Amino acid sequence: LMDIIFKGKKDKKTVAKKVLLEQLTSSPWNNFLFMMYYGLVVEGRSWSLVKNKVRKDYPSVQLTAWRFWPIVGWVNYQYIP
Repeated sequence: LMDIIFKGKKDKKTVAKKVLLEQLTSSPWNNFLFMMYYGLVVEGRSWSLVKNKVRKDYPSVQLTAWRFWPIVGWVNYQYIP
C-alpha cells in the first residue's frame, strides 16, 4: 500500500513520510487490537478486566513501540524491495 501511495520512491524524504504515516495510523491500531485479542482470547479474561488493563497499559506500550518500530520501518522501506 505504501508503494502505491508513494509510487515506489526510496529517497529519504519519502521513507520518512512512509514511516510517519505507518506509525500514526497502523501502529496504534495494531497494538490496541493485539492487546484486546490477547486479553480476551488468549488469556480468557473478562471484557471489564481487559478494558481496564488496556486503558492502563496502552500508553506505555504505544510509546515503547514508537521508540523501536520506526527504526525497523526505516530499514524496511529503505532497503527491502
